[in-house]
Amino acid sequence: MRTIIILVLIFLGTTVHAQEIRCISYATTIGTGFDMSKPSCTPFIWQVIGNYNFNERLSTGVGTGISLFEKPIVPLFADVRFRICKPKKFTPFIQCGVGYGIAVSKDANGGIYLNPAAGISFSIYKRMKLFVSVGYELQKLERLKKFDSEIATIEFSEKLSHNLISMKIGVEFKRVFHNDC
Repeated sequence: MRTIIILVLIFLGTTVHAQEIRCISYATTIGTGFDMSKPSCTPFIWQVIGNYNFNERLSTGVGTGISLFEKPIVPLFADVRFRICKPKKFTPFIQCGVGYGIAVSKDANGGIYLNPAAGISFSIYKRMKLFVSVGYELQKLERLKKFDSEIATIEFSEKLSHNLISMKIGVEFKRVFHNDC
């Protein structure tokens, strides 16, 4: 663990000495996934993300959206994106979102949200890119279930862990405050 922290600090140190590039990027994505859990559910995913770009390769920010499983969930998450090479017409990247999913329904509770992904972006204009990504998504959820019979009515809490392979497509816009990024 200490080695990982040291490597991150070294990486961030080299980023600080990089060219002064200050811009904010906004992205919106839609997607779905193949649920590998039982019971399975094919979700619809929509997200918006705002990132601060430290340089042309590293950005961090926050995101939210809606994920429609059995119950709608609103994930709130921190996002980190690292472009593997300098931005070109096609630029591969890795990304990770970590946070918490809030259940909108009163008979459900949200839980941990995790979404590491890899993808590629395609530059359309100087400040606009299309991108696709494939990743793993984990969304914990607890819901209240009811069973009615002639003899009794039973309510119980069911804990679900959606593990899915997610596929997303999106658009990213950049706003520059200093130098070009």
